Amino acid sequence: MAVVGGGFLGCEIASTARERGIAVTVVDRSATLLHRALGAPIGAVIGDVHRSHGVRLHLGVGVSGWTETPRGARLTLDDQETINADLVVIGVGTDPNTEWLHGSGLDIEDGVRCDATGHVLDTDGIRVEGVVAAGDVARWPNHRFDTIPRRVEHWINAVEMGQAAANSLLAGAAASQFTPIPRFWSHQHGMRIQASGIPALGTGMKILEGSVRDKRFVAGFTRDGDEGSILVGLITIDMPRAMMRWLTRVGHSTIAHESHLMA
Repeated sequence: MAVVGGGFLGCEIASTARERGIAVTVVDRSATLLHRALGAPIGAVIGDVHRSHGVRLHLGVGVSGWTETPRGARLTLDDQETINADLVVIGVGTDPNTEWLHGSGLDIEDGVRCDATGHVLDTDGIRVEGVVAAGDVARWPNHRFDTIPRRVEHWINAVEMGQAAANSLLAGAAASQFTPIPRFWSHQHGMRIQASGIPALGTGMKILEGSVRDKRFVAGFTRDGDEGSILVGLITIDMPRAMMRWLTRVGHSTIAHESHLMA
């Protein structure tokens, strides 16, 4: 099997295939697995785990050619190396499905734009009363972190935002802001990876508990604030109880200025 894309979907598929004894090669343009979601240092740790379980990694290269063969497909990489596979899985990201809203007057650039309560906005940035959005397609500002509208593509968020959107629809002008702590998890090669907050907003990272060498740790992602480094995200490997201890501090608590810049 060849997997094109080293994000969570690609890594989970690779892990499952190896559990079934299937030879797997993962190709990704980033220098590390899960680079966008976890950053380079932790992505490198995940890459080591995949290699130790027999996954072949081709990182920092893309696919420049694709040829069907009697057996399956042959991929040609940017570095001219070829990969022959019976099956190719492509997991390179998603696009919000908003085609059906063309001509509606709503702001549908990169999803359906909403205000902080989940009410949708038109192309002039004005709230459309009686209309809300939720889930992967909704782009809204989570004021726990900042005022920039973003989409969050995790199923927990879809459930919680659906509930919040219903409340906003009923409350109308009195609706409350939706300010969750986004969170998700992944199982790969028997390892439990958990994330909360928005680690990508961090400019620094600090190991709060555990050890990277032992592949069992809590990493805090921070950005500078007036009184210290604000905790904007967490990533844990095989420390679920520690995640729960730190979770409520995401988005507002500060920790000492001891973080190091992330690669």
